[in-house]
Amino acid sequence: MRTILRTWVINSVVLAVLAWFFPGISLSFQPQHFLLASLLLTLILKLIKPFFDLAFLPIHLLTLGLTRWLRALAAFLLVHYLIPQIVFVPFYFSGFTWGAVQIQSFQTSWFISLILGTLFFNLLKKLISWLLKK
Repeated sequence: MRTILRTWVINSVVLAVLAWFFPGISLSFQPQHFLLASLLLTLILKLIKPFFDLAFLPIHLLTLGLTRWLRALAAFLLVHYLIPQIVFVPFYFSGFTWGAVQIQSFQTSWFISLILGTLFFNLLKKLISWLLKK
């Protein structure tokens, strides 16, 4: 119970940061919608973990754990369909230049927003979990 509560708090913080800074996710910041979305995301991630780990075990071994991202992608997609207040929206990235590194501008679809949002969600979740262990 304590680990689920801890995971729920971490997921809530990560979802709030992601909705605040990432333009591809539109989230209602009303407390009941926000807490329900983070609780549902936590429960879905905990419930589908054994099934995904078993189903994607060979791919998981070959890719050294990258299939965990697919689990989060499926959970976000399910939460998106269950709670209409979480919306993945297309956005325009204006580009980035830093020295010799240049990323061109591009327009995304809602599915690319879902993929990028899931990637950023996993990175932020790992970072916050690592910081709380220290």
